[in-house]
Amino acid sequence: MSIDSRTHGVVHSSINNERKLGNVGGDFVELFNDLSESRGVARYARPGDVKIRAGDNALSIAEGEMATLQLRFRRELDG
Repeated sequence: MSIDSRTHGVVHSSINNERKLGNVGGDFVELFNDLSESRGVARYARPGDVKIRAGDNALSIAEGEMATLQLRFRRELDG
């Protein structure tokens, strides 16, 4: 499997490794992992049959992580 592979397992491993390195926020990785656990069941279920555990603040967690990463990348590019 290529290092550039975009399979879910590769992405899952990569994001959890980045968390260990401190490059990705813990709340975001927990959200990712919760959604990941629901993925298999939700993929084949009828709409409304699966309850996603992500809380009401899921969108704000994702937006916050994106803003943090954008700022970090801008600083690195401006270097």
